Amino acid sequence: MTTKVSRSVGTGVVTVDDAGQSKIEWVVGGVAITPELAAEWLKRNTIHNRNICWPKVDHYAELIVADRWVDTPEGIAFDVDGNLINGQHRLHAIVKANKTVTMQVAKNCPRDAFKGIDIGLPRGPADFFTIFFKQKFGESPKNTGRIVPAASAASYGLSSGGHQQREVIALYALRHYKVIGRIIEALKGNHSEIYSNQLAGGFLKAWLYFGEEKILPLATRLGTEMWASEKDPLKALHSRLRKAKRPANRDERLLGVEKYAHVVSAIRGCLNKKDRYRVAGTEQDFGEAELDKRIKKD
Repeated sequence: MTTKVSRSVGTGVVTVDDAGQSKIEWVVGGVAITPELAAEWLKRNTIHNRNICWPKVDHYAELIVADRWVDTPEGIAFDVDGNLINGQHRLHAIVKANKTVTMQVAKNCPRDAFKGIDIGLPRGPADFFTIFFKQKFGESPKNTGRIVPAASAASYGLSSGGHQQREVIALYALRHYKVIGRIIEALKGNHSEIYSNQLAGGFLKAWLYFGEEKILPLATRLGTEMWASEKDPLKALHSRLRKAKRPANRDERLLGVEKYAHVVSAIRGCLNKKDRYRVAGTEQDFGEAELDKRIKKD
């Protein structure tokens, strides 16, 4: 038979088998989690969870500090052995924010419960960006389909391999969405025949290194096709990207990372005041030396 019993944390379900043996299968309820308790629970985070996404922890902590954290059914979970199987980022955020938060806690979950966590319809970077944006501003973002892919391209840069976590890209977009919007507008992203995510991503990366004063005029020049001269690197870039849009042969095609490389090369040419009849790719992304205004030539 089955009966419900009251527990200190929520409501537990006790199952009694034919032999008269009973066990608590689930204990679920709201718990006020102090930073000290969160730190203690994190000691049980030993076997099942993924690597920590620290930008995600930072974002959660910001919400907690600002009293904008919303309690949801998705909270903290432990299996029957006491192992933490869900909620590591929330617990780290509580520790970082140094503030008590009430969250739903499930204890005594089956050992295999972790296999069913986070395997539904996966949320992509755009989904996370929308969620984070609503949490921060209380409204839905605009132009998500342009902003998030541009942020992704800038985040990847010249790295065509590896895998950026979806939340990292979403937070990158959230941090720079205003700049991305201005770049898209300058490049005439909704009308330009050469627009791509890599084009916007390259200008975003350059903007973050060199600032609006140097990069916005270049984006505007490219978007309006107003060349400084016949040897303007942006004119060469425009020509190359247009060919890649409608390639006459395989040699004229460009992969995404190759488009980004051409954008970096053209921007460098403009900043170095170096006229070019053509723009080739580069293996040198914008780097720390250029943050110090020491422009490296290709």
